[in-house]
Amino acid sequence: MILLLDGLLVGLIIGLLAGGKLSHLRNVSFIHETFFFVALLAHLAWPFLARVFEVDPIQTIVGWVLLALALAGLAIMNARYVGMIVLAVGLFLNILVVAANGAMPVALDAIGEGTAAYEQALEDIESSWLHEPMSAETRLPVLGDVLRIPGPSWHRGLASLGDFLMSIGVALVMVQGMRGIVSNVPDP
Repeated sequence: MILLLDGLLVGLIIGLLAGGKLSHLRNVSFIHETFFFVALLAHLAWPFLARVFEVDPIQTIVGWVLLALALAGLAIMNARYVGMIVLAVGLFLNILVVAANGAMPVALDAIGEGTAAYEQALEDIESSWLHEPMSAETRLPVLGDVLRIPGPSWHRGLASLGDFLMSIGVALVMVQGMRGIVSNVPDP
């Protein structure tokens, strides 16, 4: 979630530095736009909702994978935005590692024990069926949550390559939209 917000912020900054305009964002439209945003919100909220409503682990994983596939499909339908393809690739990588392991493997040993990031990772594992500690049996460990997120303590943690690609995809869509590259409306 935090990386998607990072992608929006980075895209906004790069878009402005590249001569883009915020006003161009009103011309950005997606094929099946409403479904895309509903699928995005559902995908982000599903782990929390599954825990609140005590959905069993297998149904939680299946629901998450189906929502991610729907979101990836909708992203591919909007391939005129390069960032949507990058976002879809990130989703597919996350789907692949979750499907191979039954959950997203988290490399706890990549975080210093006793740190805020370590405690957050433990909380994620305990509060969601979608995360599990990485072990010797983990399949495709390179695609798990192994990459450190830099920044202040409230921002740090681990993410997957797929998460970073989704963030980059969001940034690219922002830059394209702000520069009016896809817009059908002429520059004022």
